[in-house]
Amino acid sequence: MGEGKRNYQQCLGVPFLLYSSGDGKLFPCGAFFTEKNWDKYLMGDLTKDSFKDIIKSDRYWEVVERVRKMGVSKCYTACRTDQINSFLWKLKHPPEHVNFVTLLSGFRHIKYNIQKWEKLKTISIR
Repeated sequence: MGEGKRNYQQCLGVPFLLYSSGDGKLFPCGAFFTEKNWDKYLMGDLTKDSFKDIIKSDRYWEVVERVRKMGVSKCYTACRTDQINSFLWKLKHPPEHVNFVTLLSGFRHIKYNIQKWEKLKTISIR
């Protein structure tokens, strides 16, 4: 992975943008396709399980948490999740003063998506 500077310290955008390899393997980031320990970041296999089953699985949420904890110091410079991470980080760590109208508009959209994910997370598939 290349090094890039970020205005956030964690990858919070994993649940909002996933990556699928050509053979159906689902990852939190394209960088893990070639990672030598790629199986550590494998969320599921779309040729074996449905997308719904994968995102409701314990494995999926374990990988989300693993990526969140690893930091972003070695992430790609042009990461596709960068803007999502930047926005979510600002929501969790707001500055003393922000452009309220812009923040409110973005917050409504992200809040709606977070609520949808929280519902999915709590639905039992067993």
